[in-house]
Amino acid sequence: MHRSATQALKVNQSLDVRTLAAPADYLKAKESLEAMGEHHVLELYIGDGEPMRRIPFGLRAEGYEILVSEPATNGVRFLVRKRVSLKGDEGR
Repeated sequence: MHRSATQALKVNQSLDVRTLAAPADYLKAKESLEAMGEHHVLELYIGDGEPMRRIPFGLRAEGYEILVSEPATNGVRFLVRKRVSLKGDEGR
């Protein structure tokens, strides 16, 4: 069931930051999401360990939605949906 839900999502862009050091890995992921259209989905590969604690937390804090988190070779694969920008949302 989990696999079919993952397959139903349309991935608009894929990004692998497993070889980047902090904070470049997070900044590259955030930059990619900012450049995407609303509701688009980024397939993001990050490394195990410290990036796993830092990147998902930071993206959620920025308002992005983590749809899928699953093991991948040398790390974790995420599907992240870009948030919808609302007028007047800047102060929230």
